[in-house]
Amino acid sequence: MPRSLYYPKADRRSQLFVGRYPGSVITPNCGVLHTTETPSWPGYNGGAAAPTSTYHPGLRRWRQHFPFNRSARALVDRAGGAATNRGNTVQFELIGTCDKTYWNRWHRLYPTLVYWPDPPAHALRDLADHLAWLHDEWGIRLDTPARFLPYPSSYGSARGQRLTVAQWNRLYGWVGHQHVPENDHGDPGNLPIGRLLDLARGGTAAPVQPAPPPAPAEKGLLDIMTKHINTVQGDDQTVAANSVATLRTGKYQNFLKGPSYPTIVTATVEVRGLKDGDPLDLEITAQQGSKTIRESLSTMRGSAGSPNRLNAGQVTFTGATGKDFMNFVRVHNPNPYPVTVAYVRVRGWAQ
Repeated sequence: MPRSLYYPKADRRSQLFVGRYPGSVITPNCGVLHTTETPSWPGYNGGAAAPTSTYHPGLRRWRQHFPFNRSARALVDRAGGAATNRGNTVQFELIGTCDKTYWNRWHRLYPTLVYWPDPPAHALRDLADHLAWLHDEWGIRLDTPARFLPYPSSYGSARGQRLTVAQWNRLYGWVGHQHVPENDHGDPGNLPIGRLLDLARGGTAAPVQPAPPPAPAEKGLLDIMTKHINTVQGDDQTVAANSVATLRTGKYQNFLKGPSYPTIVTATVEVRGLKDGDPLDLEITAQQGSKTIRESLSTMRGSAGSPNRLNAGQVTFTGATGKDFMNFVRVHNPNPYPVTVAYVRVRGWAQ
């Protein structure tokens, strides 16, 4: 009997990337759990760093980015090393955080932000249902060989939780990003893997509705604008210490004429003066008439000796052909010193 390539509950219209990144053919027998460290859907650099699927606990929705028989792209996968992305692995990104400091900072602004070491019951149930479905459909075992350590001690390899290449090659069941060789990330922290697997073993997943039909093929990538921010201070804008600044990056029009395809816009910023290791949080928003759309919060970390540049996320408009919209980037500077935003690049494409 043919195995289903898509989870019936998943949206495979919004961010299906297999056409752009077909990857390798796999037969999944294990899975990796990640946390996005964002309050909403990440852009994944247009699919270049996407997992198999993403779960939004605030909306109780799944988006599938690749079919189950194709490799995903959310892991470091070095040539000639362990086949991580290509290793018969299903990868799930769970919107939320494993970092209690991040959660403490942002959960008042984003009340549905989930701290995955202590997830709400509905989120654990939804995830367990998907694991149970994968066990029934693809035979992925409902067990784990690994200890899930709390973040940040789970970062790197010093605590001995990361698998060797030989252990990875023998893996069946579920692990976290913190366990994958060649990688250093510590997510999903001490997610309650025992409770999750017990739920998945305990019953049949709830009945599901058929997935919507696939989205139309992508209509092409278009650069809308590459420019410095125009402000009264000149091309650059200073964001004061411990403050939030909203940067208007321009007024645009949906460039497609004819059918109302969704239009996706991303913004990338370059920051000066951010010290090595210090955070800066970025959020892309857009306004069209009375409608405001706010999307994924991203955290930049200062890096000495290299450009501090980060995709601030993406916003999606549907049925907006020919209508103007305004694009903004909000910069949250939690540091005790000012930084300068020097560059914004806005790109758009349609699906």
